[in-house]
Amino acid sequence: EAAVAWSHLAYGIYHEEFGGERFAALQAKGARTQRVLWASTSVKSAAFSPVKYVEALAGADTVNTLPLNTIESYLEMGEPEDRLKGSLAGSQAVVGQVSASGIDLEECAVQLENEGIQKFVEPFGVLLESIETKRLAVV
Repeated sequence: EAAVAWSHLAYGIYHEEFGGERFAALQAKGARTQRVLWASTSVKSAAFSPVKYVEALAGADTVNTLPLNTIESYLEMGEPEDRLKGSLAGSQAVVGQVSASGIDLEECAVQLENEGIQKFVEPFGVLLESIETKRLAVV
């Protein structure tokens, strides 16, 4: 629940940045918003619905990367609805409760971000090696 609430707060920041007068002036000149990217939002525990995070993070101006089995589960049981709109107050309450219990969510976010980056480093290296092998075969 804390991760979902933290994500909803991030979405609120997105709307602050792209929903104000400053960006409206840029938009009038042709600028477009960058969408919020939710990445790797599949559940890691069988105790949760396979669409728990997909549904909790569904909303306008978002992109969600999902493994095939999560997509299939969503096609079966998903209920499309904007669940981000109006979620700010409830999310602030959840984050407040978590923080009051002594958990440093900023520290957790940094750790999870670093772990997430590392999960892409090795596959990216493999991709570069594959490209180089194919390039050498052609040259």
